[in-house]
Amino acid sequence: MISALKQIFRTHGIPRRLHSDNGPPFDIKQFVHFTKTYDIEHITSSPKHPKSNEMVERAIGTMQAIVYKVNTDGGDLNLAMLEYNTTPKFNLLSPAGTLMGRVLRTVLQTKYSLLKPK
Repeated sequence: MISALKQIFRTHGIPRRLHSDNGPPFDIKQFVHFTKTYDIEHITSSPKHPKSNEMVERAIGTMQAIVYKVNTDGGDLNLAMLEYNTTPKFNLLSPAGTLMGRVLRTVLQTKYSLLKPK
């Protein structure tokens, strides 16, 4: 877990807060030490109130469905994830667009003018 987070931080920087459930990977001494060393506030969801973690659980379900579909159809998981991350969501922005500040190009045909920043 820590190794994966370090790879993410290398590209995107260290967050101020990290939200997670109360799962075993987040409750070991090494993880507690890691969050203190990196000055990250670790916020956990309430085990008695699963609604507080609803968005995360929904995202996990969506990712599992994508992985299943790719494995069943023999597709490319990286392209499937790219398409998911570049699809506009609730606020009409894609997760990738929100993070990167621009529209990312994918293999789906798109007008070049739609890729230009506004």
